[in-house]
Amino acid sequence: MAIAESQLWLSCIGIEKLAALERLRDPEESALTGRYSHQARAKIKAKIDVRFHAFDVAHEQLVEVNALIDATKRAGRDYEREPLPAHLEAAWPPAFLKARENRKERDEYQVLRQGIRDLERLLRYEKRAWSRRKRAVRAFMAIKQTNYIEWSRLDPKP
Repeated sequence: MAIAESQLWLSCIGIEKLAALERLRDPEESALTGRYSHQARAKIKAKIDVRFHAFDVAHEQLVEVNALIDATKRAGRDYEREPLPAHLEAAWPPAFLKARENRKERDEYQVLRQGIRDLERLLRYEKRAWSRRKRAVRAFMAIKQTNYIEWSRLDPKP
């Protein structure tokens, strides 16, 4: 079980390394560790707050659209062919999605330079996981060898 758990940790760390680098392709993102970690976390929190606000607005719009669909169905018309009101048409897609579509990505050098501290931290976790795995394999091999020696004593040789 210890070997499997360590292997799981190793695969999770590999996925996390890739996710950290992919997140940093966005030029507005910054590394989570290092000198500016407090600023980076504050920036991330501000983005999350903006998105939660956008979700609240979207929920209000969804309630309004559902009410329009119900009214259209009650009137006996096809709700898929009915036009949306102008204020709902203009509200989609949200501003933060429009801005994201027009942004350029960082190149690989900039991504690695920005994310080196995050990768260093993940490398420490990876080293620990490799150590745990190696220790578990050695313990497993010691148990197997002990069992083999005990079984060989019980087995009479001709």
